[in-house]
Amino acid sequence: GRLRAASHSSRREVRSSTDGRSRNSLWRSLPGPVCSFPVSRFVPALTALFVIIPLVEIALFVAVGQQIGFWPMVLIVIVTAVTGSMLVSRQGRNAYAQVRLEFASGQFPGKSLAHGAMILVAGALLITPGFLTDIIGFLLLVPAVRETLRRWAVRRYTPGRTLTL
Repeated sequence: GRLRAASHSSRREVRSSTDGRSRNSLWRSLPGPVCSFPVSRFVPALTALFVIIPLVEIALFVAVGQQIGFWPMVLIVIVTAVTGSMLVSRQGRNAYAQVRLEFASGQFPGKSLAHGAMILVAGALLITPGFLTDIIGFLLLVPAVRETLRRWAVRRYTPGRTLTL
């Protein structure tokens, strides 16, 4: 329902207009964490993703723009986005067909799903303007690179190797 503010002495609580309970008490009534996955371990990676990579991209734009000029640089960015989109579309359709085929044969398509997810990430990187993101995106379109990353992730994040993707 809609939330409205209700002031109590020096503390401000937000109460639900449907049942009058505070959002804090609703939050405390929820069960513990669904999983014990340590989110804090990804903070450095997220920092790199949202701070360092854009700074590197800006530096690369400036450097490349000074070497070849502004309009050729813009043309390169557009061509890589269009080319990458076509490659991602083709590989994405192939990955989807492979997932359907494995499901139809009664197999779990873990490997195909992992490759499909990496193709999706490649597409996002390729339509993002930038040289570093384009390089990473094109690398993710190489099946051998995806398979190497998939095997690394399985070794790294599967305790006891109980699940193979």
